[in-house]
Amino acid sequence: MGLTATPTGAGNYDVAYTNEPIGNGAANVTDWVDVTDMSAATAQASKAIDPVTCIRVTLNSGTSVKIDISQSDV
Repeated sequence: MGLTATPTGAGNYDVAYTNEPIGNGAANVTDWVDVTDMSAATAQASKAIDPVTCIRVTLNSGTSVKIDISQSDV
């Protein structure tokens, strides 16, 4: 799948994913993997990753981050 993260104005964000079950809530997940080039990112970034259970976006500073998710190889 494809991920594109776009911060609004000046911002700093992290994007991570997990393949753990999240039925008990994402707060109980212990294995988050940072998406390469989307850790402490300050500008728009796009990456292709394998299918995952959950994506976590952390806004470290700034106003917001928009995440676009697209399906690959359809």
